Amino acid sequence: MRNIAKKVIHDHPKSFISMVLLIILSIIISLLPPLALEQIVNHLTDQKEVSLLFALAYLGLIVLSDLFASAQNISITIFGQKLTHGMRSALVQKLNTITTGYLTNHKSGAIASVFVNDADTINSLYSEGVVGMIADLFQLIGLLFVVFNRSIGLGFIILIVMPLILVMTRHFQKASLASQKQNRAAIAKVNHHIPETLRVLSMIHIFEKEDYMGDKYDQYIEESYWAQNKSNWLDSVYSPIILTIEAVVIGPADDRGRPRAEDADFLWHQCRQRRGLDRLCRADFYTAGINRDGNPKHPRCHGRDEPDPGLFK
Repeated sequence: MRNIAKKVIHDHPKSFISMVLLIILSIIISLLPPLALEQIVNHLTDQKEVSLLFALAYLGLIVLSDLFASAQNISITIFGQKLTHGMRSALVQKLNTITTGYLTNHKSGAIASVFVNDADTINSLYSEGVVGMIADLFQLIGLLFVVFNRSIGLGFIILIVMPLILVMTRHFQKASLASQKQNRAAIAKVNHHIPETLRVLSMIHIFEKEDYMGDKYDQYIEESYWAQNKSNWLDSVYSPIILTIEAVVIGPADDRGRPRAEDADFLWHQCRQRRGLDRLCRADFYTAGINRDGNPKHPRCHGRDEPDPGLFK
């Protein structure tokens, strides 16, 4: 397989180089929308207006990131088809050199599965697994770099959680691989069972073994079904677990930077006792998420633009 990949890269260097460049650009551009969103959130937190141009730029970065992600997937698919063509060409050459002893010692269904189904499986593994995993790895490294620049504490929390995710991912990977192997073995049995049944159909009728052959076919189909069902179950469970871990990590990190409600209550009572609410202009009680007297806006005074510097002394 390694020799086939080297030959395809040598025969199609432009497709390979364009795929690598698009993957790099997609990784870099995918980091821009979160950085732009950070600036927007900082403006809103500081009670500054966000210009329409800034909002349109953020939407434009999202569109640009999606376009490069689509271009990346297209380039991976195109190069994957070239790789599949090279692999099938090598299999055809191998088929012409197979000895008669190999054909008699192996089941016909298993041989057909290797030349037909396994090639499609390797193509899916390449296009949906290996290359995408490498791209996601570099994107993860970029995200960790940005997180450490913005919040060292959150970066260390992520580093603490990552080994747990790696161990869990490895467990799911092994279980899914075992299920896929069982499914491939069951499919090979099915592919062998049908032509074998047709070849000895008269003998089956003579010995009245129709029910037996039907039960064996149902058994192979059921083995394939349960193996595929287990693989699908692992895929469906993995994503909610990751989302739950994400919520558990982000929730406490978000609460750490939020002012306490007791601090806002203290400021509120100090304002009322010392200066009066009507003279306070920009006491921002919204930082604690408190809305007094049902007023949707923070309190403003009528005569001053800033609170008295000695108000809280």
